[in-house]
Amino acid sequence: MPSRPSSSSRSGSARSGRERAEQGSQSPACRGRPSPGQCRHRGASGLAMDTAAVVIAAAGGLALFLYGLRVLSAALKRAIGERMRVLLERLTNRALRGALVGMVSTSVLQSSSMTMVLLIGLINAGALTLRQGIGVMLGAEIGTSITAQIIAFRVGDYYLPVIAVGFVLSELFRGRRAGDIGRAILGFGLLFLGMSVMAGGLRGVARSDAVLQLLASLGENVPLGVLVGAGVTAVIQSSSAMTALLIAMGSAGILDLPTAIALVLGANIGTTITAQLASLGASLPARRLARAQLVVNVVGVSVLLPFVPLYAQLVATIAPTLERQIAHAHTLFNVAGTVLALPLVGALACAVTAITRGREPAATSTPRHLAKAFLAAPPVALYQAHQELLRVAAMTQAMIHRCREGLLERDEASLVEVLEIEGQWTA
Repeated sequence: MPSRPSSSSRSGSARSGRERAEQGSQSPACRGRPSPGQCRHRGASGLAMDTAAVVIAAAGGLALFLYGLRVLSAALKRAIGERMRVLLERLTNRALRGALVGMVSTSVLQSSSMTMVLLIGLINAGALTLRQGIGVMLGAEIGTSITAQIIAFRVGDYYLPVIAVGFVLSELFRGRRAGDIGRAILGFGLLFLGMSVMAGGLRGVARSDAVLQLLASLGENVPLGVLVGAGVTAVIQSSSAMTALLIAMGSAGILDLPTAIALVLGANIGTTITAQLASLGASLPARRLARAQLVVNVVGVSVLLPFVPLYAQLVATIAPTLERQIAHAHTLFNVAGTVLALPLVGALACAVTAITRGREPAATSTPRHLAKAFLAAPPVALYQAHQELLRVAAMTQAMIHRCREGLLERDEASLVEVLEIEGQWTA
């Protein structure tokens, strides 16, 4: 008759069974590890690797988006830049017409910053007045939201064929307008490729409670969200890229509508940094136009700031998806701001004139119409060079006239004046 196992052997077998079960329930990375602390270390390092992957994907996607936007804008600028300049000169004598031109030109160029650089250059060259520039600027505020609407439609699902078509056209027709159009198509495809990479990378953030709580706090503290949005947009200098990033975060499920609206409002302020930088060294009216854009956006954001929760509820009723709601929030804000500001163009011009005081420089050797910032817009740069040549020619003609007066009429004061101007030119 077989002997029964002792109680000690039964308890040892039970313990060994439990140990095997516990070991089997552990992840493969932790099996065979003698210390639970080492297992926790492996989990922490895995989390760090996941975080790094998310950051790399988001940063890479944003870089692709910005590069695609730059390629698109540069190609369109080469293809239709001169026509855009003529259009801005001829069709902006009224505020409403100027707003329509600004909306169309910004929709085509896919960059309100580029439109503002064109405007500042034309005003700096004397081709447009401050009031004309303000009308176009208000329309550009609407045009910049077209990019968000296109992205929210998810036409980027077909970015690979778009990139292929754009690349083929740009290679086959180098140096011709068809090649510029091909590069524009290529930039358009890269823009949506960047969106896809961003959205894919940001989906991993949805598993982080800390990030979700941080983003939710920006929606609860709207002024802080506005400041963050303004700061990020000022760094990347593109409200379109900021809005695209927000739409990607919304599609990944890591952003709610109030938070997105707060960041969008901040983006509208941050995007004015490009015009402020472009106006440095420009004429007084050009600097006043840059101030006008800042005033319009700051006042608009300040008015809407207390009503962000109500605004979020309104936008949520007119769009089914969060991506579309973010795009609509951006568009509605800019449309409302433009409609309300158009009748006040004259008052706005007077206000920025009072804010930005100064005097135009005297007619000396210092160029009045030239600025390095506008070399990025060749049509405007050439027009500025033309205007500067006309100014120098007029000064030369005046000097010749004064010389003749001084010699024929023995007017010593005229000769002294000519010598002073010549000294300024040769200094």
